[in-house]
Amino acid sequence: MTDSFIDRCKNIPNVDLGDELFGWAAPSNIALVKYWGKRDLQIPQNPSVSLTLKTCETKTAISFSQTNSETPCREFYFDGTRNDSFGKKALRLIEFFERDFPRLKDYDLKVFSENSFPHSSGIASSASSMASLSLTMMSLIKNIGHSIGQDEFTQKASHYARLGSGSACRSIFGGTVVWGESAGQNSNNEYAAEVDGVAEIFHSMRDSVLIVSAKEKPVSSTAGHALMEAHPFKEARYSNAKLNATKIIDLMRSGEINAWGDLVEREAMELHGLMMNGPESYILMKPNTLEVINRIRNFRREKGIPVFFTLDAGPNVHVLYPDEHHALVVSFIEKELVELCENGVWFDDQVGRGPYQLEGSL
Repeated sequence: MTDSFIDRCKNIPNVDLGDELFGWAAPSNIALVKYWGKRDLQIPQNPSVSLTLKTCETKTAISFSQTNSETPCREFYFDGTRNDSFGKKALRLIEFFERDFPRLKDYDLKVFSENSFPHSSGIASSASSMASLSLTMMSLIKNIGHSIGQDEFTQKASHYARLGSGSACRSIFGGTVVWGESAGQNSNNEYAAEVDGVAEIFHSMRDSVLIVSAKEKPVSSTAGHALMEAHPFKEARYSNAKLNATKIIDLMRSGEINAWGDLVEREAMELHGLMMNGPESYILMKPNTLEVINRIRNFRREKGIPVFFTLDAGPNVHVLYPDEHHALVVSFIEKELVELCENGVWFDDQVGRGPYQLEGSL
């Protein structure tokens, strides 16, 4: 059966597709140990650990055809409409592929993309979009004649996704993922890897994403990373993050969920503390963010169940808990937390198995 996204791409008016059309879907991820601070070309200053989500995903497809032009065509479509502004980041990533695979310049490319969630909703759409684009580009490279084994395929996809958006390298894999050196796992700075031996309770984790504010952040992630270069606590942060990454992985292998949740929450607050007391001070949380956190902590104490929070570099809250408590936590969200969300928006997601190839081609 053809994926409906592929069908929609085929039916965009006045767009001539090339010889084939194929693609991948890749999910977003939520970092438990935060990547904050980088050097060189998207090399992290500390390891990070994340959970790959399931339903918050980006689908990307590419059509290609040979060209004789010295300047091959590169077009980007988002939600069925030509969007050169959105496409800038995607086309920059394609340039990295062209550097290593010059034969790509012999082809015109049209890139199509859509999200299962609003791109401005505070969920890491750059991670899912760059991951799905990287996987689709790797399929294209195989299609034009490069021999690539499965392990090399995923490692290279993670490597290139990292060049588009650092956290995207983690979205190439499912479950619990680590990126960066010295994290108690066979991992490195060039690409991410799935963590093995994780206890069953973490395979069934839920992530309810509360959109406290969908407005643009006062500082971009790129600028936030740059602020770490002159941060008075940067060395302490990098050392602590390395230690936390090892601790998180150990706790997830042993199944100690309460100690895990305590560390996840402290990691989130440390990230926001770094932004507040850096060389330039930014408060990324909103009043409703703090109220959500207080209500989650009260709910945890009252019910005695393992429900925790984490934050990305913004005001929105990820509520993390085992699937067995799903009904109770959803009821709590609807009764006490929805009123604190912008326009009552929240997303009910869970840990997923990672990217998948879309069915159907021309």
